[in-house]
Order: sequence, then C-alpha cells, then structure tokens
Amino acid sequence: MSTERDPRQSNLDRELLSDKDLVKKARFCKDGCSICKRARTRGGIARLFVKYIDRPLCPYCKAYEKVYGCPAYEDPTARGR
Repeated sequence: MSTERDPRQSNLDRELLSDKDLVKKARFCKDGCSICKRARTRGGIARLFVKYIDRPLCPYCKAYEKVYGCPAYEDPTARGR
C-alpha cells in the first residue's frame, strides 16, 4: 500500500482551493467591503479611492476583477453581465 499521492491530484486540489478562496474574496469585496460597495453605488471620492489606491493593492479587489470581469468600482450588473 503506497501513501504517495499523485502530483497531478495535489495540483488539482490546490487549484480548487484557490478558486474557492478567490470566489470568497470576490464575494467579500462585493457584499462586505463598505468602501467598494459605496464606490459602486454612489461613486465620488470612494470611487476614486478604489480606482487609484485600493484596487492595485487589495487582494479582494483583484479577486473581484478576476471573478466578475470588471473593476471593483464598477457594478457587473450595470454592464449587462
């Protein structure tokens, strides 16, 4: 009985875990982050902050962009997605 795992399986496990983590982070950006929510709904200074300062640094904003296909300061439903 061998206890070694197939390396392809471990890569697949890592990809699935990273996808779940990515979706979890994107969901937080969409529903939980007050700055990003305000940037999407009202705009103004919050939108500028997210666009130029928060978006390049925040892992949640980056996850939002990968999952929803638009920047964190834009609402994906407004673009017809």
